[in-house]
Amino acid sequence: MMTTVSGTSLGYMSASQATLANARYLPSSTSSTYQSSKIASQRPIVTTGEASSMLSVAVYSAQQIVDTVKYLASNARYFNQDIDSQTSAILQENLNNSLQTIDQLAERGSMGSANILSSSSIGITIQSTAYGGKFYVQPQGMDVAGLNLDNLVLYTQEGRTNASSRLISAQAVAEKRLSSLVALQNALGSADGLSGFLRNRGAELSIGTGSLVNLTA
Repeated sequence: MMTTVSGTSLGYMSASQATLANARYLPSSTSSTYQSSKIASQRPIVTTGEASSMLSVAVYSAQQIVDTVKYLASNARYFNQDIDSQTSAILQENLNNSLQTIDQLAERGSMGSANILSSSSIGITIQSTAYGGKFYVQPQGMDVAGLNLDNLVLYTQEGRTNASSRLISAQAVAEKRLSSLVALQNALGSADGLSGFLRNRGAELSIGTGSLVNLTA
């Protein structure tokens, strides 16, 4: 049976703050298309131990991404003020530098040929002895595109208002995605922890875009 948990992703929060929800269950026959099989064959396969080590790096980077987004969102209130062109240019340069940093941090989420922090990456397959099978982890887009922060323009009032709204939304999305990653990282610490996570908390998983986990027993 294949269990699909739909969601959004993770951010700069402790495991106890992880909020997970909205699971839906689909029979495996619904995903047996040629395209999905082709994509599945391209996913790197790692053990729970390997995944746990890689997640440590990814979670650390994701925390820094959330920190950066929170900083930008907290300063977005200045975007709604009447500012001159010189100030707009300074704000734009600072914003561009921060967004570049976010993309650089997201590049550190590599897991073999995949990247769990990239919105354009394929996912990874983790071998699970807890179920005698495997489960699939969908990338949790923590890059600029994945957080809907591309093409922000601060030279007009309309552009600044739009940027402010998107930054505030991005903070909530990034925190939710990081929370889910932290919860998964903690669960990978032991077979019992993973088993309990998928059995007892699977129905609570929520991380935004696409599915976080597909479990094949």
